[in-house]
Amino acid sequence: MGKIKNIITVLFFFTVAFAHAQQQIDSLHPVFPKQGYQNPIRKYYDLSEYELILSGGQVSDSGRVLVNMPRASLAVMYHANYNFGKHTGIYSGLGVRNIGFINQLPVPNQKDAIIKQRSWALGIPIALKLGNMGSGTYFAIGAEEEWMFNYKEKVFFDGHKSKHSEWTSTDVNNFMPSAFMEFHFLKSFFVRCRYYPTDFLTNQNSLITLPKTSTQVNYTPTNSTMFYISVGVTEL
Repeated sequence: MGKIKNIITVLFFFTVAFAHAQQQIDSLHPVFPKQGYQNPIRKYYDLSEYELILSGGQVSDSGRVLVNMPRASLAVMYHANYNFGKHTGIYSGLGVRNIGFINQLPVPNQKDAIIKQRSWALGIPIALKLGNMGSGTYFAIGAEEEWMFNYKEKVFFDGHKSKHSEWTSTDVNNFMPSAFMEFHFLKSFFVRCRYYPTDFLTNQNSLITLPKTSTQVNYTPTNSTMFYISVGVTEL
């Protein structure tokens, strides 16, 4: 949590410094964007965002690292943007995404089970934008705090499946910070990388009952960090 607070503090002071410098530069030129630019300068404007996520993670179970499998999911977000000048800006907003991971869970003397663990999350980001604000071609770095409000777990074994879900579950840490960086291009497309430095799962000992069997497997996730890459689009 301390690392994320430091990132947010740096972003704030970096934004103030760039805003002051940009105002000094733009005082020598017209503040309106060139013809063909879409995004306004020194005005608030809204954007909707749609994101396709490919996520993964590293889960340690009682000292062993589980084999991770990529997981695809979707996210939507509302952005409130403000551009200080032609080359710097900031955005915040509210987003909903489905995040988690898929891992192979070893079963003694049998083939592995598959365990899928995910949560719906509500997040508030803050990001600094550097680039061409008018055309929407820019690089951004930021941080976000997310609330994990609905957890779901699925276990697959020998062609059978079991699942359970829970609101504000104790199986996951309810609040998770993250840091991200992204590149926006061609007016509305973007590529993003995000990393969650804290554990997704709570460190608690549990017994996973394999579906359609009486076999139970001990599951103690001592480490469960996540990351993802994504592509998406924004629209006014």
